[in-house]
Amino acid sequence: GVSTTAALTIQDARNLVWNGTPANTWDIATTANWWLNTAGGTVVDFDQGDNVTLDDNAGNTTVDVVSDYLSPGTITFNASGEMTISGSGDISGPASSLVVNGLTLNSKLTIDNPNTFAGGTVINDGWLVLSDGKAINNSSITMAGTGFSIVEFADNCPGIHLTADGTVIGADNSDILGPITGAGRTLKV
Repeated sequence: GVSTTAALTIQDARNLVWNGTPANTWDIATTANWWLNTAGGTVVDFDQGDNVTLDDNAGNTTVDVVSDYLSPGTITFNASGEMTISGSGDISGPASSLVVNGLTLNSKLTIDNPNTFAGGTVINDGWLVLSDGKAINNSSITMAGTGFSIVEFADNCPGIHLTADGTVIGADNSDILGPITGAGRTLKV
């Protein structure tokens, strides 16, 4: 008889920084367009569970999600300008989360594609534009920082928790569907 031993290698989550070249596609274990740990580091491809940072070092400010069921740990936006996440794929990790850090008043992340990640969204003085009604699905939004957090949505917005003052910009006929919480905070609508 033949004896076979199967091996499973479990890799710790890595910290990746978006390079965006030679292609701006975000896929699973195919395109080496991320830097390992810091900008200018070793170029690697994305694996499920990796933590990713989108910042000013990107060679391309549009991230084209082409794989279905991308499941990063945390997506951190740390750019001083504008970046866009779009594409035909989706970010769908049950624990995947999004953190938008506003380094300047021009720090803006736009999400143009539907996603189903469920780990929550935190805006720390940044501007998050949800162009697709399912851009963050029903993921909760926490507005934090020092009062310069903005969320703009084209369709309906899930509930919002305020740990700092914030601003909501909704398109005509759009609603905030969930509760608004956070004692002693101001939400400008």
